Amino acid sequence: MANPPLYIEGIRVAGGETSQNGTALLSGEVTFGTGYAGSGATLATATGDLSIKGDLIVDGAASLGTVSVAAAGDISADGNLVIGGQMTVGGGHGASGATIASNGDVLTDGVVDVAEYIYVNGGYSASGTTIYGGAISAKGACAIDGALQVGAGGYAGGVGSTISAAGALSINGAAKLGAGSNHADFSSAGILRLNGTARAWEDLRIDPQIKATGAGQAAYAVWKTNYYLLAFPDGADTACYFTAQMPHAWDTSTDPVFHVHWVSNGSSTTNKFPEWNLVCRWAGINGDFDADISPSAVRVPAGKTIGDAIAADTHYVTAFAALDASAAGGDSISSILIGKLSRSAAPLDDYPDDVSLLYVDLHYQVNSLGSDAETSKT
Repeated sequence: MANPPLYIEGIRVAGGETSQNGTALLSGEVTFGTGYAGSGATLATATGDLSIKGDLIVDGAASLGTVSVAAAGDISADGNLVIGGQMTVGGGHGASGATIASNGDVLTDGVVDVAEYIYVNGGYSASGTTIYGGAISAKGACAIDGALQVGAGGYAGGVGSTISAAGALSINGAAKLGAGSNHADFSSAGILRLNGTARAWEDLRIDPQIKATGAGQAAYAVWKTNYYLLAFPDGADTACYFTAQMPHAWDTSTDPVFHVHWVSNGSSTTNKFPEWNLVCRWAGINGDFDADISPSAVRVPAGKTIGDAIAADTHYVTAFAALDASAAGGDSISSILIGKLSRSAAPLDDYPDDVSLLYVDLHYQVNSLGSDAETSKT
């Protein structure tokens, strides 16, 4: 004869039986309250599914696989939370809430506040992305299909910045690129400044001039049949002259360096090099050309060492010591240099061949594209 239904304080077990160890074996169903159809709950034993039409109140803690529902109702997971359908937070995407679709896409009409961590693709340590307290750290690539707004409302809001879907970056304020003292700055007015190792070197190219003729003055002579260069013969004190203006891009806190580019008309295997001399005067706007500046020259050309031979028709460079811009009174943009370049006579110059001048240049460091004012620079 079949077992009759068992009633326990409002709980009805239909078509089941109780084993000797107290385990309930159910071939039918268990109804809680008035059952699923009546806003209660039903446990269908055929599949083990639990259907709840009303609220589920947890007074203690309940474990569902790797997901725990604590007494406060929070859900935490030591493992993965697999969602076959979609999860709706707040009113969902269409009601200023958020929706997590079954494919993992997150749609939100409101603001997503991150107080702790969100890991994407394993997080930062696994070449993914980590969001912590609103900050995004990405060890791998961070792909943004739409616009990314930083600050309150992004660039359009007047205080933040925006990266558009096309990758254009708009910054409404100052920006710094680089680390420590070596960086590039963009002011809120868009003015660029280069600092430390971010500064670049540039050449102020100077074409020497012949101011006089006769003894002691350099003159153009034929070189390689079809060309003319300023000649500086062996054994004679010979000079040429120049005038130069410092550019607006120059970092006036740095000291420029003169170089002489020259070529020998003969070959020498001796341990000797030509002796170049430079003297100049330097003044800024409304400044005085007070005194001569005579930086010392490095006798050995760049890339050569004592004992190296000098070959004919080869391009060599001789450098001078840096000019002290502040001491010379020329530490301002548009300052003017008036100079004289000469080759010494023997015995100071014991190089046994004639040389010809290719060019004179002044190496200087730049920290901007120009000056922020027409006649001054901050």
